[in-house]
Amino acid sequence: MACGHAASISTTFCSWLGVTVYLTEEAIDTTFEFLARLPRGTEIVFTYIPPLETLSGVDAEVMTFASQSAASVGEPWISFFLPAQLETRLRRIGFCEVIDLPPEEAQEKYFKGRRDGLGAPPSVRLMRAIV
Repeated sequence: MACGHAASISTTFCSWLGVTVYLTEEAIDTTFEFLARLPRGTEIVFTYIPPLETLSGVDAEVMTFASQSAASVGEPWISFFLPAQLETRLRRIGFCEVIDLPPEEAQEKYFKGRRDGLGAPPSVRLMRAIV
């Protein structure tokens, strides 16, 4: 479906947090392709992780440790994405609007001023894609 098609009465919202890193790119694309065929206004919000070799400092250490820990219990991290490449992929599949939220912006928007120390996870990115 092309962007700008007639809006539908029923739309779908999907929350797909903490999932993409465990799936193959083929499985991820299959899910995105399915969602892109749903009515205009359908959206997905999901997390993803950039390639570990693109990280540095403490972020690289934390994410490498997390990846190794997951693999040690039989849940290896499989898929990683660069933000611009993922946006291009989603637009090619049929999403009309794609918004990336890096950890720094998530921290400012959702965690600023918290007194319990909870913050945005380092190097975990949030993306919103709308059909």
